[in-house]
Amino acid sequence: MYKKPAVKGVVKIFDLINARWNSLSFMKMLGTILVVSYLLSLLLIAFQRGDLLGSFFHFVPTNYFKSIEFAFTLLLFFEVIELVMSLEKSVSQSMHIQLEILSLILLRSAFK
Repeated sequence: MYKKPAVKGVVKIFDLINARWNSLSFMKMLGTILVVSYLLSLLLIAFQRGDLLGSFFHFVPTNYFKSIEFAFTLLLFFEVIELVMSLEKSVSQSMHIQLEILSLILLRSAFK
């Protein structure tokens, strides 16, 4: 079957992104991003509760559970990207990631 050059380019880009996404160093970086974002949101909420941010940051919540919800939302975003990357692999792996996403949605809603 003949593939158009544009399709070959898209496939190469997808393969590069997929290889990078599944690397151990990238997974460590994603974990670091999640932990740092959780800690920064906790810090911002603590500053907001102490009235140290002023009226400019009126969108920052004062409930500490919002930082957990933010971390789960970010993790959910990364899991959806992982689901897209896993569609080319096997059906069972895609189903596994779909169940992870469902459990994250349910767990995140528990903190609302």
